[in-house]
Amino acid sequence: MSDYCKCAVCVFWERKGTQEGLCRRHAPLPSHAVDEVAHWPETYADSGCAEGAPAGPGPVICQDCALWKSQTGGIIPQRKHGETIEYWRHAGHCFRFAPLPSPELGARGYRRVTRASDSCGDGKPLS
Repeated sequence: MSDYCKCAVCVFWERKGTQEGLCRRHAPLPSHAVDEVAHWPETYADSGCAEGAPAGPGPVICQDCALWKSQTGGIIPQRKHGETIEYWRHAGHCFRFAPLPSPELGARGYRRVTRASDSCGDGKPLS
């Protein structure tokens, strides 16, 4: 496949070890749970996909993204989901995608939580 890009050379891949890293190609989808934290998929250096890019603009850092909203002092979570108080001080919500339909009547859609230092390839830089 000619459009295949290995993670090791992709601008959206964040190396976390010798052969491991995080794919930051896409923004997190909304959730049906309040204050759910986004976790980027773990991949290996020799993995890859057709959406990666070996060059060009890389991911946009959340705090520099027009689609990320935070409050002064971060978020006061309804549920902490195992994260520390320090995590929540530097957290905000990603508004990149609209909530998805649910099979449950009256289900609410919530934005996933990311840290100011997180990033993704779907971000829009502040102008």
